[in-house]
Amino acid sequence: MPSILSQYEREYGYNECRQDLHGLYNYLQDRFWISPIENLRRASNKPLQLRLASKLGLPIPATITTNDPEEAWKFYISHGSKVVYKTLSDGLLASGKDPWDRQFVLGEVYTTPLENYKRTDFEEVVNCPCLFQEYIPKEIEIRVTIVKDQVFTAEIHSQESPATIYDWRRGGDLNNIIHRIHRLPSDISEKCISLVERLGLNFGAIDMILTPSGEYVFLEINPNGQYGWIEVRTGLNISEAIAKALVDGGKE
Repeated sequence: MPSILSQYEREYGYNECRQDLHGLYNYLQDRFWISPIENLRRASNKPLQLRLASKLGLPIPATITTNDPEEAWKFYISHGSKVVYKTLSDGLLASGKDPWDRQFVLGEVYTTPLENYKRTDFEEVVNCPCLFQEYIPKEIEIRVTIVKDQVFTAEIHSQESPATIYDWRRGGDLNNIIHRIHRLPSDISEKCISLVERLGLNFGAIDMILTPSGEYVFLEINPNGQYGWIEVRTGLNISEAIAKALVDGGKE
């Protein structure tokens, strides 16, 4: 049934619901949360993630965030035109009178290779900050799911399909991508756990690349990332670890 509320009434209602929910979180802040809501917001910032990961010794791609077309062009040229664009936010494109309503979402911006770009193509960068990274060749992609001090690692063989070379989400059907359990080196596991802890989280879904030369490169962490399909495809029992963490209530 179409809403009888106007655009502005819906926005008012949405804001009221959000503030009430935040009030509930604050009221229960002395309880154990898998990750506190304030920490989820902070941890979602990609520049912060990259800085902390680098400090912990995880390799990261060369990265720039800018709305200066000249700086973007210089970065592009300095990396031999092997550059990708990524969003700083969730990447959802919305349209319509109520952009918070999912029915108005037009699509999602995935990691995008900037192939054969000219200097003039970067003029639109002036409209908002953009995140550019050097393109890192992939052997496979790695999904590292952290639950407190437990590490669950899966291989995603995204390079076997042209549709998923740059972003495994782009293919649309994860069932067509090979997934396998992966044994992460102990030093990389420890750094991933430390990153989740430094961000004030008890859960994190980390995306990494394993390069053809065998180097693990950190891309980003989703502090509230999906994991159900990983369990289905690999048998890794992430849900059990989350349930145990909740039952234990954060006790060591």
